[in-house]
Amino acid sequence: METESLEDRLRTLEAKLARAERHNRLALAGLVAAIIACAAIWVVMGSASRARAQKPGEARKVIRANMFILEDDNGKTRAALSMTSGGPRLTLIGEKGNNRMSLIVDKGATSLGLSDENGMTRALLTVDSGGSGLQLCDAQGNERAGLSFMDGPTTLILYDENGTPRVGLDASENGPWLGLFDKRGKTVWIAP
Repeated sequence: METESLEDRLRTLEAKLARAERHNRLALAGLVAAIIACAAIWVVMGSASRARAQKPGEARKVIRANMFILEDDNGKTRAALSMTSGGPRLTLIGEKGNNRMSLIVDKGATSLGLSDENGMTRALLTVDSGGSGLQLCDAQGNERAGLSFMDGPTTLILYDENGTPRVGLDASENGPWLGLFDKRGKTVWIAP
């Protein structure tokens, strides 16, 4: 039985890393599209509220509230814009009643979560004073990829279907490192 050479393993790893980077770019593009959609919904919700509150020919008025609810034709809540003790929150709700997107601005952090039709969070983008991070999860909610940009290193970690880290890539001022881990999370290979 022939074993795979280190160079072949590195080429395979580089190909997988390139695919992961493409997926991260696509996920980021999706997040940007979701933010734009949220902004459009927010503008439409504001316009609808102003339209109901004003009579023709009446001067524009400011509407102040702690919560706005957007309902579909059947009276089901499909979006909510609310003010919490931590800050504003925008939630978009799917046809099944599950949260599909949440944009939260709290005292120390801002986060955007995207969920599947079952309400399982599949992507989470977080920004706080220490940096930013992106987590991508599978249908069971297990983190499969994590990318973080902190006040220092940039780190990418790829996880297997059990949530065990299998590949780690770090770029810091001390130099980059790449690590491969077995199914128990123990180091198999690390460089430099």
